[in-house]
Amino acid sequence: MQTSTRVIFNTIVLYVKVILSLAIAFVSIPLVLNALGASDYGLYNLVAGVVAMLSFLNNSMTVSTQRFMSVAMGEKNEEKINSIYNTSFLLHLLLGLLVVVAFETIGLFAIDRLNIIPERVWCAKIIYQLLIFSTFAKIVSVPFDALVNAKEDMLPFSVIELIDSVLMLAVALSIAYISGDKLIYYGACVAFISVLTFL
Repeated sequence: MQTSTRVIFNTIVLYVKVILSLAIAFVSIPLVLNALGASDYGLYNLVAGVVAMLSFLNNSMTVSTQRFMSVAMGEKNEEKINSIYNTSFLLHLLLGLLVVVAFETIGLFAIDRLNIIPERVWCAKIIYQLLIFSTFAKIVSVPFDALVNAKEDMLPFSVIELIDSVLMLAVALSIAYISGDKLIYYGACVAFISVLTFL
């Protein structure tokens, strides 16, 4: 595919992905809010906010890894690409483990200090553990994202993101029919989708 054609194709694919993801989010977020209730939805977002502080790093880590891979691809040096990928994967695996250790020590201390209804603290801690698991999967997936971006083929990336959005919609639709703790169900599903996306 020529460079200009690839740019146009990737632009269209990314715009379609963003529009469809936003449309699905506009449907799924109210469903989750109605099913969980304002209190549990707020509790989830409060706990998720502690973990989400690191999520902005994922994009910068992806871009920095992608830069090195793009240069190696421009040089058509397969050995260098493999070396960069392996090094990046090892670094992100170690970073993910470091983040898990930090969240398990400092984060649990922070959860105990948040203004949470006493009878929902146990639920907040379970949600927190699920979000740590999800964050680890997202950090470890950075080298994969960088490789896809470096190859400049946005179709697989967009399809995976859309599947993620559709699965979140399915979770939003199913919450109302769960008889147990809906918040834990929602947190477990979000963690499962993150791991599935990584795989």
